[in-house]
Amino acid sequence: MQAAIASAPGFSVDMTYYSSGASFKRWDSTPDGRIEQSNFISANYLMLTPSYAFENRVLGAQLEVGLTVLAGSYASTMSTFLFSACGPPDFDTATDAMTAFGDLFHKSRGSGTRTFTTT
Repeated sequence: MQAAIASAPGFSVDMTYYSSGASFKRWDSTPDGRIEQSNFISANYLMLTPSYAFENRVLGAQLEVGLTVLAGSYASTMSTFLFSACGPPDFDTATDAMTAFGDLFHKSRGSGTRTFTTT
């Protein structure tokens, strides 16, 4: 059994950022003309965990406590063009977006001769 590595005493912040995006286009030919469809999706997430490690030992271990905060956004756009063989082109688009905060997660950890972790 190994003991956890002790953290440097004091305040620290862990940050994780995730970003992704995707897009596609599609064309179909019909007897009435041509249809062009496109879609774009993007997502951004941030996870921030401020924590504090105490210098004095608690229950024989160094105590570290923290709180994780989650935030993110998502957006999607879909567009459709209809190029008619016998009339003006027709266009339609739909958009959906969301920005939100997630649940808060607590963290406590002890490292040293006695090791414990709670989440």
